[in-house]
Amino acid sequence: MIASNHASYLDPLAVGVGYRYRPVHFMARNTLWTPGFGKWWMDNVGCIPVSRGTGDMKALKTTVRFLKEGKVVSMFPEGTRTVDGELQEAKGGIGFIIEKSKCMVVPTYISGSFEANPKGSKWAKPHKVIISYGKPITQEDFQALGSGREAYDKHAALIMERIAELKNKA
Repeated sequence: MIASNHASYLDPLAVGVGYRYRPVHFMARNTLWTPGFGKWWMDNVGCIPVSRGTGDMKALKTTVRFLKEGKVVSMFPEGTRTVDGELQEAKGGIGFIIEKSKCMVVPTYISGSFEANPKGSKWAKPHKVIISYGKPITQEDFQALGSGREAYDKHAALIMERIAELKNKA
């Protein structure tokens, strides 16, 4: 799994291009599946629709299945784009996915995408966008924090901590 900060609509492009040797599947809010090109594109690149704020078990189970099959899934643990360019707290759903799939997580930090296309802007403007990858977080790292529901938030916090470390180096 690739877990990244989320500051802009440009972030999936940065992750997808930055990891170009295998297809990357993204979890995306289901409201992006609009009739026409958007729906066709999201379906054909293997995006996973998620109904935010509902504990969408179908999306969570699909993501776990993809990871168990060895597919690359990219997630934005914060759940939505930042409004001020700063990191946000992660949602606990990523902890569930990690525990059930037994996957490793590559923490990732994208810099410059907020400046290029912040939330609420209509058009992107030229700005250098850099993607930084951290050392993978292993199952042993996650298991050291515990297991079950009470560990999901700890797993999510560890990921955001590693993303913050990358931000501080950027």
